[in-house]
Amino acid sequence: MVREVPALQVSRFLHCWRELCRALCPGVIPARPPEQQRHRETHHQLQRVHGRECCDRRLPRLPRHVRVLVEPRLVSDETYRLLNRSCIHDSSVHPSPACGAAFNVSMEEQGNIDLYSIYTPTCNETATASRRRPTGRYPWMTGSYDPCTDRYSTAYYNRPDVQRALHANVTGAINYPWVTCSDPIYNNWRDAPRSMLPIYKELTEAGLRIWVFSGDTDAVVPLTATRYSIDAMGLATTNSWYPWYDVQEVGGWSQVYEGLTLVTVRGAGHEVPLHRPRQALIMFQHFLQGKPMPGHTKNGTLA
Repeated sequence: MVREVPALQVSRFLHCWRELCRALCPGVIPARPPEQQRHRETHHQLQRVHGRECCDRRLPRLPRHVRVLVEPRLVSDETYRLLNRSCIHDSSVHPSPACGAAFNVSMEEQGNIDLYSIYTPTCNETATASRRRPTGRYPWMTGSYDPCTDRYSTAYYNRPDVQRALHANVTGAINYPWVTCSDPIYNNWRDAPRSMLPIYKELTEAGLRIWVFSGDTDAVVPLTATRYSIDAMGLATTNSWYPWYDVQEVGGWSQVYEGLTLVTVRGAGHEVPLHRPRQALIMFQHFLQGKPMPGHTKNGTLA
């Protein structure tokens, strides 16, 4: 793409990838050190931000996924042990029947919660009616989370005028509605490696600057699994785990490794900017500025 668009040769190029456990991008275009050297020669700064990581789909990854449900006691110890017995060698995308049955039990036990944000209300009329009206100069930065966002998106993208504007389904041959996630596509997806860790290793060895960020209330692509995966890479720590601050409040935690920075956002779910827009902005500002997340120094001032 750099050769096709010469203007990119002197620009900062930012990749934002979501859910690398599904290998949406890097499995298609792996980084290679010689190619990275050519980027350096043309002053092309290739940088990457990865949101909602899990990195490794091999089990034991599903028990780590379920451990997010166990730690706040959303499922029983018995069910957790059943998941460990049934799912230890399975793929989290295409589990065995026994693993799937155990996971269904865990779904029953956890109840009607939003796995993308386990501590916020689910979408219903009461949640929509009680939504606090945002105020101030930048209301979108402080407004409360609306759990019905998915519902609004579905209604919007199924409007005929919107589909015409997007040149979508122009022939009318698609006789079913647009949905945010397509189960047939997900269930039949085969073109993805079981582990992204070798590709991560290749990216870091190529000298790319990588930040991984995750909300700590997401049970779909949980922080727990991301931390296990990063640990499995064996990267040296250059800045140990510390809290980062938004003014005087803890915004999350961070740890800096050789070639990779992990940032968590406190209270954020699967879609970090949707749940914590101000903290997400702070994170992206520091990434673009090449600075670590702001922490407190010994005298109490911001670093």
